[in-house]
Amino acid sequence: MKGLNRVREALAHPLAAASTVAGVFGIALHPGVLKAFVLALWQSAPTLFTISSIGAFTLPKMLPKLELLKPVFMAALAVSGVLYLARLGKRTYQNFDNEL
Repeated sequence: MKGLNRVREALAHPLAAASTVAGVFGIALHPGVLKAFVLALWQSAPTLFTISSIGAFTLPKMLPKLELLKPVFMAALAVSGVLYLARLGKRTYQNFDNEL
């Protein structure tokens, strides 16, 4: 019985759900389409980060009806923030490598 509870906890973990959703999208979409989508997210990460931070922190204060969309903006902020930091890190590394 204890093992069954562990399995249920593992399946209900948010990381398991996220990897399942990513797998479904990976299967459903052609790899070329998926690559283009990821590249588009990579290129627009700074803009998406700015828009999602405004949507998560400023708009709900000004327009209380948008409070329902705050979790969506927070999720977009998390994804775009990681991409934006990765872009900054890559650019910094390239600049450092060019200067050597």
